[in-house]
Amino acid sequence: MKKRHLYISGLILVSGTMISNVINFVFNIYLGRTLTLQDFGELSLFTSLLYLTSVPLGSFSATTAHSIAILFGKRSKEHAQGYFRYMFGKTMIYGILLTLAWAVCTPLLSHFFKTQSYTLMALFAPLWTLSVAGSNFSGYLKGTLAFGKLAILAVAESASRLIAVFLLISLGWHEYIVAAIVLSYVLQVTLGWIFCHDVNAVALAVEEKKFNGLFFWTSALIGISVITFLTLDVILVKHFLSATEAGEYGLLSLVGKMTYFFGSLFGPFMIPLVSHNEGAKKDSKRTFLFLFAITLFFSLVSFIGLGLMGWFVVPLIFGPKVVSILPLLPAYVLAMALFTSTQPIVSYFQAKENYSFAIIGFLISLLQITLTIVFHANLTQIVWVMLATSLANLVFMGVLYVAGDKLQSTFAIIRNIRRRPSYEA
Repeated sequence: MKKRHLYISGLILVSGTMISNVINFVFNIYLGRTLTLQDFGELSLFTSLLYLTSVPLGSFSATTAHSIAILFGKRSKEHAQGYFRYMFGKTMIYGILLTLAWAVCTPLLSHFFKTQSYTLMALFAPLWTLSVAGSNFSGYLKGTLAFGKLAILAVAESASRLIAVFLLISLGWHEYIVAAIVLSYVLQVTLGWIFCHDVNAVALAVEEKKFNGLFFWTSALIGISVITFLTLDVILVKHFLSATEAGEYGLLSLVGKMTYFFGSLFGPFMIPLVSHNEGAKKDSKRTFLFLFAITLFFSLVSFIGLGLMGWFVVPLIFGPKVVSILPLLPAYVLAMALFTSTQPIVSYFQAKENYSFAIIGFLISLLQITLTIVFHANLTQIVWVMLATSLANLVFMGVLYVAGDKLQSTFAIIRNIRRRPSYEA
């Protein structure tokens, strides 16, 4: 693939991601102003369930993207298509079974979550099949470096959801609002099917069809680590502190998420590009340094804008209710910026199948949980716990990076013992 085309498609993906985030922001504001608290609570339950499924499905997508990118770099796009079709047929069985199981358990689930009707849980059932299909499609598009098509999927999914929600509310069908999410997934999967069957498939050797289980599980650990830094602290604050303090920390967390998502705009490129280079036996150091530098830059800009200048910028966004959290903003935003800056290192070495960084990141997240349980007298203590664990994460990642070459050799030996892939013709 020509570098010029790759850069253009990459910029399209970044632009598409930003547009999608803006649409999602409008979606949340519109529903927050339109729905009753009860309806909004049921929608939040639905989206929270989706968020939980994103850990295994996101890990699967990253794993297939890694394997497909290696095949694409070492063999051809036709070989990548062969792996995609094999994995798609194998995993869709599980998606269908999960949908059927969820449908059967709908009455029990509705009672457990205390929903008004069975509709909410019933509408979630097809999302298992749709999400599994979508994970296959995104894995293939990432692995074949089709970043422009990924941008189209992201914008189409968020835009169609907003349009469907507007139509449902205009018609007075508030109780079916979650159907908009299902419809947006249907559109995304339909486009994914069109985009992902662009070449003929080549039959693969048995070794080439193997699913990289170690990559999958370390991807899950990374997903859990991210959720811990972005979400679990909010749950712990809700448990330990008063409702007012929980609300204040919720605002802090929202600013922290803005820092993370802004700094992570170029994160999706690391695994596909490095894995492709690994398959083609090319050095990825320049790719890593570029993506790391740009992540560091965006994280720094976010820290300056939302942390150091937060006393001015944040009240403009959220209003005067954030005044009480302004003294905590610099430390908290710095913690999120440091955490965001380490993610390219984790992804880089994971793509090279060195999983020590993912494991260390997970252990640091456990440390964060432990320290929060011990030190939670007030918001200040919890913010300093976040900063301390982010600093610890940065230090450990730095030490591991210095020792990266030695660790890479060790993991190469482990991979050769565990499996012997034969990608050469």
